[in-house]
Amino acid sequence: MQKTQQGTLKSLMHGLLIYRKIWQDPVLHLLRRLLICLEDNKEFDFREENAENKLSVKMGQGSSHRRGTVAAAYYDFLGALLESEAILSPGQGGSLWQGHVLDVVLALEHPMLEILVQTNQEDVESSGLWHLDIFKRDLGLLSELFWLFEGDAAAELKNILGSRLMPEPGILHALHGGAGKHASQAKPQGFDIQVPLAEMALREAADELKQSFFATRSWDVLARPLINYYTQFGMGQFAKYPAFIWSGDEERTPVGVSMIDPIRLHELSGYDEQVEKVVHNTLRFIRGLPAHNILLYGDRGTGKSSTVKALIHEFVGQGLRLVEVNRDSLRGLSELVKYLERSPLKFIVFIDDLSFEEDETEFKALKSILEGSVVKQPDNVRIYATSNRRHLIKESFNDMNSRELREQDTVQEKLSLSDRFGLTVIYPSPDQKTYLDIVEHLAAVERLSIDPNELRERALQWTLWHNERSGRTARQFIDDLKAQLEMEADQTQ
Repeated sequence: MQKTQQGTLKSLMHGLLIYRKIWQDPVLHLLRRLLICLEDNKEFDFREENAENKLSVKMGQGSSHRRGTVAAAYYDFLGALLESEAILSPGQGGSLWQGHVLDVVLALEHPMLEILVQTNQEDVESSGLWHLDIFKRDLGLLSELFWLFEGDAAAELKNILGSRLMPEPGILHALHGGAGKHASQAKPQGFDIQVPLAEMALREAADELKQSFFATRSWDVLARPLINYYTQFGMGQFAKYPAFIWSGDEERTPVGVSMIDPIRLHELSGYDEQVEKVVHNTLRFIRGLPAHNILLYGDRGTGKSSTVKALIHEFVGQGLRLVEVNRDSLRGLSELVKYLERSPLKFIVFIDDLSFEEDETEFKALKSILEGSVVKQPDNVRIYATSNRRHLIKESFNDMNSRELREQDTVQEKLSLSDRFGLTVIYPSPDQKTYLDIVEHLAAVERLSIDPNELRERALQWTLWHNERSGRTARQFIDDLKAQLEMEADQTQ
């Protein structure tokens, strides 16, 4: 390869600081191997991580040997690229390689990036932070990586491998660019994947940012737009996923949920007052005003969990994220909260169906986070919990007749947990009129064509079969009715 290109590639492979960990990505790791193989007049001892497949290659032992080595490295790279999760949005342009580079760049988390985000409230350019200079330098190198196959790399590959070993021009451009006709970016026929609103909002925000990278040859000028993006949408997985599950495993990091519940607030009928209270508190939280931790209490199927999950679709664009925590993971809740505190985003820690048996002690960890701990609850974290029990902890007759020296203190400690939530919202079971109102509302949302009297009659019959009236029962009835009506329509055609 040309000397200027060699110098750039060496700086790229060894000079990254903030983004140094991108080489741990499987695709980029194999690209680095390919770049090493492309260099001339040098000897390398390259060893695969897999001990059963060690490879020692000495370059310069004949053109056929070199061609085979480069071909193996090249197709290993392409194979890994095809297995990646890179997705190019319709009309975005570019290649699969460029899409993957952007995904890797946006997925990286680094303490220095957190510092830049924290100072974004001021003028980053005039802050005098040397971190910004390193950031710009790394971005400049990453742009060389992004446009790698538009330069000498593609020509060098073709020179070594020849047209027989290279992919066809159209495939070549779709994979990494640099030759051939531009691949069509039209939406593939036959695919109509319904992406939940919150996930679509994050994807569209990322796509909008990516357009700037496609339109700019040297990325150092994009430092400020990227910092603004990190500030509004978060870094790494927080910019990719609107909701997470935290199980308290050894890594102590939440896991993103790829397809979340699509429930929307306008679908929740019969509990307008309750939903309004939760939404109002959440808006205060997002805007940095005083906001409560919330306990949503009521009978099963009344829409408590749906209310919380629906919030993410309304407010993901305003920096809200949802982290669901199961009861068994509450002991390590303080570690999760400390991790979330580092982000500029707002987090609802969601604990569904919260209750404790009398001999369980996990409630103490939750209690300390809610109030009373030496460590202050972060301003960007609030806890929303649902429960069928008003006092959360099961009481027994023995609690009231214990012979402990301080039996009253023990009972009060258990009963005080629910009082630690600043706001309790009660979801009662609906009466028949409210239940039918919910059914009619859901039928209107689904645009079901059915006589109102028949709809109510069927809905009441459904409650007799299921022995309860609730929002969940209404939803199940509407789903079943929708399927029946569609099947009946198919049979009449």
